[in-house]
Amino acid sequence: MPTYLTVKIDDVFTNIGMVRSDCSAGTALRPQRPFDRVTSYGVLLYWPKLENWFRLEGDFPGPVGQPRAQFLSTREGVETICRVHGMDTNRVAPAGLLAAMEFRVASLTASTAVNFSVFVDSNHDRFRALAREQGLAKGITETHQPRQILFPVKVLLFDTKSLGAVFTQSGELEIQLEPACPVPAFYGVAALDLGNTATAMVCLSRRDAIYRTESLRLLDADTPRPTLRSDASPLVSNVRIDRVVSQLPSPKGIRRFPSLELNDDDPRAIEFYAGRTGDVHSSFSPGLILGPKRLVSGTESDNFREITARLVRGDDSPENDERILLQNRVPAELLACRMLEKFRTASRSWPGELVVTYPTTFTPREIDRLCQAVERGWLRMNNQPQRSGITTPPDDMALAELVSATQARLQLGGSDDAAPGAIRMRLDEATAAAFFFLFRRVFESPGGLQRFRYLHPQGLNLLLYDLGGGTTDIALVRATSDHNRHLRVGVLGRTGMRGFGGDDMTRIVARLLKGKLLMELLRARGKTPPAAPTRNPDPAAARAAIEQWLRKLADLDPNDLFVPTRFTPGSVDPDSRMRQRCAIELFRFAETLKRELAQGGGKDGGSAKFSEGIVKNRDTLFDPLFKGIPDVQVAALQAQLHNLTLHRWEVDALLDGPNPSAGFGSAREGLITRSIQKCNGLIDEVLRRRPAEHGQPEEEVDWVVISGNAARYPLVREQLIAKLEIDNVKERLTLDEDNLKFAVAKGAAIFLMTTRTPGLQVVIETATDLSACLPFDVGFYDLSQGQHINLYREQDRYVDLRPKPVPVHVMGHGDGNEKRSFFLERRFPGDEAYSQFLAFDFDQPPGALEVSYDVGTHEFRVSDSATGMPGTPRDLTEGMTYLTPPERGDV
Repeated sequence: MPTYLTVKIDDVFTNIGMVRSDCSAGTALRPQRPFDRVTSYGVLLYWPKLENWFRLEGDFPGPVGQPRAQFLSTREGVETICRVHGMDTNRVAPAGLLAAMEFRVASLTASTAVNFSVFVDSNHDRFRALAREQGLAKGITETHQPRQILFPVKVLLFDTKSLGAVFTQSGELEIQLEPACPVPAFYGVAALDLGNTATAMVCLSRRDAIYRTESLRLLDADTPRPTLRSDASPLVSNVRIDRVVSQLPSPKGIRRFPSLELNDDDPRAIEFYAGRTGDVHSSFSPGLILGPKRLVSGTESDNFREITARLVRGDDSPENDERILLQNRVPAELLACRMLEKFRTASRSWPGELVVTYPTTFTPREIDRLCQAVERGWLRMNNQPQRSGITTPPDDMALAELVSATQARLQLGGSDDAAPGAIRMRLDEATAAAFFFLFRRVFESPGGLQRFRYLHPQGLNLLLYDLGGGTTDIALVRATSDHNRHLRVGVLGRTGMRGFGGDDMTRIVARLLKGKLLMELLRARGKTPPAAPTRNPDPAAARAAIEQWLRKLADLDPNDLFVPTRFTPGSVDPDSRMRQRCAIELFRFAETLKRELAQGGGKDGGSAKFSEGIVKNRDTLFDPLFKGIPDVQVAALQAQLHNLTLHRWEVDALLDGPNPSAGFGSAREGLITRSIQKCNGLIDEVLRRRPAEHGQPEEEVDWVVISGNAARYPLVREQLIAKLEIDNVKERLTLDEDNLKFAVAKGAAIFLMTTRTPGLQVVIETATDLSACLPFDVGFYDLSQGQHINLYREQDRYVDLRPKPVPVHVMGHGDGNEKRSFFLERRFPGDEAYSQFLAFDFDQPPGALEVSYDVGTHEFRVSDSATGMPGTPRDLTEGMTYLTPPERGDV
């Protein structure tokens, strides 16, 4: 019996989910002697249904101009191919064979080149049992020692026409699966930077020089086959839900995910894409989720949002498109799961020492939510339930122990009392990025630590400005060395902005693009649009002119019909869905234009053309844009849209031009300027006023480092140089374009490795528990005294926050019956004023109040000290903060 083809797949480990391998069989699947003169024949491939961990699909060239043809998998398909070749179906495939076997059938010629895709469910109990049996048969006792599974796929070739007689030939395809053993733990550390718009992962192996940043490897995840490289692109933080599968019948009505306990923990329970692939045809996908990190950090992370996806309600149930209620925490879990899966594929190991980064301004509760999403994703990657005490036995005992510890942490809500699980360290993003640049400057410069001590005998102060996709993180970091083998790194202060990141820049470009589209569409409909503003050297006047122009354009399309991107967030009616798709599409175009503007050259000088245009059958925007326009005008209008041009000065004006209508104070300033004011305030408070209060000399910033992908936009660097209150700032500033996005993950990886590894001949001492300390002052405004009263200080440890009394008169006076609210305020270092961040509502006027902090739930509480009745808390963070700009419906 001939073996037509041997397919060797060398990356199939146990318990790593679905493994797919594509291969070209060429013309190997053709008759062997003495039947090699057969020119056209049918092919039947089959294997036992009991081996349902295995699946094989095939395709081959179709007719000219047609897509590739697929092997068929139905009885009707067998009957069709048998008719083509004049064969009796019962002779080729008896009913008993079709009942017991999975099969694929096709009609080929001797010159047909065939491609195969092999799918192996490595989590399947049967596959894992086969791997164990192979190990026992070969006397293998070591868990990670490779073995081989040989899986035959039976082949039957048949025909009656080529030779004028019945021809059949039996053979097989041999599938070799290696190494068919558990993947080991990664021998080193890995860092995950889960971002609002882009996600990065970096590792450092102990087999390499751990004291050199060139040993760091980046996960190139946005590719079909992920790899570890010295350079890579981050994964786009999009998740697209395609299919939800219930192994058991699910309740009638709208399916909630998760809701079926162990079923929904199974990796096979949900099919999804993450990354740039998750954005393919995204404007047509109601299962697309943007900004998973925003959702998991929000106050409604445990609530549900509606999506539409394919749904299977049981093994024998039909598959339909249905509405599904998806818990807001799930997309971040899936994004983390996919990154960890891709790391496992690239490294052939699972991450056992993992550090996760978080925005500097995150509260402990937000940090917990983010880390719990990563832990859930880690368990899902390993085919493990998320509930403690229920385990799918891993084939690796070290993994089993870490699974139990991670489950226990989840059950305890991430409490510090729980044993470390999959996450060994949490590190804020500003500290991580600062450490990366400091490590290179101190240890990778000639002379190393001794040279650093000579140049900076009093230490070095570094200002880190990290402009990410959704937040701006700012930290003032101090590095000192009082011994040739000792480096101390400490965070002197941290602050940031929740409402400013690269997404907000993209929103500005989207507003401008929509305005310019509207101008052309109004002209095409016989209306006279307002004249576009001309360049004005006064930023405030330029911004005011552009805002007025955009308002006038909107007035000419009051129902937002021409470029329909306005909607009520959360609406799921068909019109709102369409508008959401159009908004996502508009923002995707804007992101491309923003990148072109960032590469456009010097100050105010860049421009970008809308060369992509709007294309029929590709873009959702096409139908509303061209609705009602005669066909003879459509081509000309499309050409005009291709020539639309955005200028950098227009974006700069909206991004950082002063806004007189916004009122007094910092709100009047542009976004970049407001972030720089925070930098200056932090520097003034920490390096000037605090030393002066203790009779010490003022200090200065020695080094300014810019990181974060959004910092590529030129105005960021230009304004920092112009407005930072630092002497010779241009000479002290570093913007390393090769490390803008990966600096956080790189710094976190080398931080974990060097602070946990003995034998480096130097001691790196630093605080790793910033998440355990308040990043801001907490207080309230006493109306009777007309001043802010401080309750807790920045850098106070949460566990040390003691209950504090507050006199009730701070709530003001009323008629004695009205509902009263008490507001907690906060002030980050360098902020000019306090801002309200929590409200506590009381149905009845309370007596004296008591403010306390619950370490278990990571929440501030305010209660009536006389009755003990707690106030109902309200998070005053702007709700839109937790939605990506395309989902806000306000452009």
